[in-house]
Parts: sequence; structure tokens; C-alpha cells
Amino acid sequence: MSFDQIKTVFAVVGFVMLFVCGGFLYYCKKRTLKLIADWRRIKARNSALLRSVRDLLLIVSRKGGIMDFRNISAHPNYLPTTDLAGRMIVEILPDKIARNLLHYIDRAVDDHSIQRYEYRLDHNGNEAHYEAQIIPSGKNEVLIIIRGLTERKRMEEAWEFLSLRDSLTGLHNRRYFEREILRLNTTSASFAGIVVCDIDGLKFINDTLGHPAGDDLIKTVAHLIRSCFRSIDVVARIGGDEFAVIVCDAEPEVVAHASARINKAVAEHNKANNNLPVSVSVGWSVPTETSRKFDALFMEADGLMYREKLRNSEWQKKSCR
Repeated sequence: MSFDQIKTVFAVVGFVMLFVCGGFLYYCKKRTLKLIADWRRIKARNSALLRSVRDLLLIVSRKGGIMDFRNISAHPNYLPTTDLAGRMIVEILPDKIARNLLHYIDRAVDDHSIQRYEYRLDHNGNEAHYEAQIIPSGKNEVLIIIRGLTERKRMEEAWEFLSLRDSLTGLHNRRYFEREILRLNTTSASFAGIVVCDIDGLKFINDTLGHPAGDDLIKTVAHLIRSCFRSIDVVARIGGDEFAVIVCDAEPEVVAHASARINKAVAEHNKANNNLPVSVSVGWSVPTETSRKFDALFMEADGLMYREKLRNSEWQKKSCR
């Protein structure tokens, strides 16, 4: 091969290598630009997500050191307003809560799983509820998302309150009463006795004077019964015209005295109000050596109440003519 031929071969090989290298560099540049564009797009998206999230975000080491944070305003009044980075969890939260949080951090890192921890903080007499979600985010570090639960807790408590209250009288309802029966039958909790009351002639009032008059009568009787017992006693409306009271933490004699107070309160009401006389049948029962189960006591009190109701029925009809 002549020298000129060798020069030609080298020239061709050089051109091919230059073309290949140029193409490779162009591909690398194009790929790099695409990766940078994708990274910027992901960063912008994550930034938008972070701006939209109102929860407190913390990056925390396994030992409890705060490495980064966002949205400190989501945890008002309970954390320092200065930079949290470099602080320790035990410095900014009460000891018990901090120790529990560190426990869940360990579990999240060890199990590679999301942990949840609810806690409560008091500040100047105001109670606030929070949930912390602990998410593994790297070797020996976690992302903690702290969300306020105070409003949700208040709503839950309000719904719970309403679900256990009679809407007409404000007393406890049958659901709450049955829950108390179950508790008393399955635990060693003590109680003095049970009182059962029934409004005489409510159907007659509804049929002759209308349901609004009947509702007014129910509310009046509910107020009279409630006024005869202590705040710790459970007073419930368990039926349309029936009420029951669990007398708590007292001597058995208190039950008899309370029943007598109901009759006295009804008599005083009738004396002061001449429009529509009120009649209430009352029965009561207290635990004995042979009968301590709540169900049996309730049946006994209910039976005594119905005996009195039969005696009062004729009087009620005559009074309303």
C-alpha cells in the first residue's frame, strides 16, 4: 500500500471517528438537556406540591435531629418560630411526645414502613390534636408530616355527643343507656340502683291536643326528672314516654329518696301550673345479695312502674276531660 493510500485510509477513519464522536456528543448534549428539563419540571412540580401542602414537613435523622423543615406555621404556638434546622426533637416537644416520636422513627427506619402517631398538646388552656406520619426517606432519616386534627376531633366529639343525646329533651338517649347497661353488666362498676319513669296519658294528650302539646309535656317531665338527680347520675329517655335513671355511687336509700323527689316535683309543678296536669309513674330497684345484675333490676323497676301506671291511668283520663 502506497503512502497516499495510507493517508487516504487514515483520513477516512478520522472522518468516521469524528462523525461518530460528534454524533455521540450531540446525543449526550440532547440527553443532558432533556434530563435537565425533566429535573426542572419535577422540581417545579414538587415545589408547587410543597406550596399547596399546609402540613408541617420535617426531615429528621434517626437520632431525632431536624435536618430540614417546611410550613412551620402549620404548627402554631407549639414550636419555636426560629429556624428548626439543627435542633433536636427532644428540645421542641414535651418529653413524652418526643420519646414516642423517636420510637416511631426507629420503627419506620427498621421496618421500612410508614408509621402514624397521634398526640395532643396544651397551650395556654387550649387543647390541640395532631397526627404525625413518619415516612422513611433515606438511610437513617425520615420525612415527618404533621397534620392538625383539632377541627376533626371537635367534629367527631360533636357527632358523638349528638348520637348519644335525645334531640327533644337533651337527655341521654337509649343508645347511651344500653351502652351503660353493657358496661355495668360486664365490669365490676358499682351503682346504687335504677329508677324507671313513664308519662301517664301521653297518647291521650297527643290524640286530643296534638303532638306539639305532647312534645311540651315530654320536655317538662324530662326537666322535672333531671332536676331530681345529681350530675353524675345517668338520666336517659329510652322511649317515647319512658325515662330511666342509673343512680351512681350512693347508698341504696338515695334511690328511694330520689323517686320520692320526682313525685314531689310533679306535685309542685301541677300546683304552680293549672293548664295541663302532669302525671308520672315511677318504679325503682336496688341491688341485693341475690340480685345484682342490672338487667334483673331494670325488669323489677319496670314492673313496679307499670303497676303504678295502672293505678294512675284512670286519674289521668278524668283530669284531661
